[in-house]
Amino acid sequence: MEEAKSDEPKPMDEVASPSVEISTPASGAPVETAETGDALCGPDAASTAATASAAAAAPSQKPIAELSETEKKELTQKVLRQVEYYFGDSNFPRDKFMRLEASKDPEGYISISIIASFNRMKSLTTDIGFITDCLKSSDQLTVNEAGTMVKRKLPLPENDTSIPRSIYAKPIPQDATIDDISQYFSAHAKVLSVQLRRSLQTRAFKGSIFVEFETPEEAQKVAS
Repeated sequence: MEEAKSDEPKPMDEVASPSVEISTPASGAPVETAETGDALCGPDAASTAATASAAAAAPSQKPIAELSETEKKELTQKVLRQVEYYFGDSNFPRDKFMRLEASKDPEGYISISIIASFNRMKSLTTDIGFITDCLKSSDQLTVNEAGTMVKRKLPLPENDTSIPRSIYAKPIPQDATIDDISQYFSAHAKVLSVQLRRSLQTRAFKGSIFVEFETPEEAQKVAS
């Protein structure tokens, strides 16, 4: 696509227009993690660094029993997408907190209660029983027999495969949320994660993002 003619933020419905620069990162270029940006799958800033004692109080939510079947299905998909992102190839290898927690268990399991304490998870639901049931349906994760811990099913890849599957885009509206961006690009290809680039000093959003897709071909299609 044509290079952006200015860095003036555009509405989300213009993100993929010729006025916004979309490209694939150069081979070997660093794709930011939660330490230098917001690395989330529809995810939150430094979500995996938050613990139950340090995280902010959870917002009031409708009890699971009061949700309609449609609402339950939508929430299940959001929970699965979020936790699969935490354990995914693009996040887990670089997530010091997740790796540390996994190293405490001989089989690499992490407590579901710890996962549920992350800010992004608490914005979805605080019902650990519901979260556990969601994770049991995942084809990427394994829940232990006691239903208290979870781990990824497959070993980590030897090399980072996220860069060829990613695109870089700017300028992005300052008020755009990760969910907004994920929903927009999902209309073009399956989105695995969205990363908002932020200043290390001020944490201010730089107006640019990385979006990771399922395959390099999908990333190239969106960037073309």
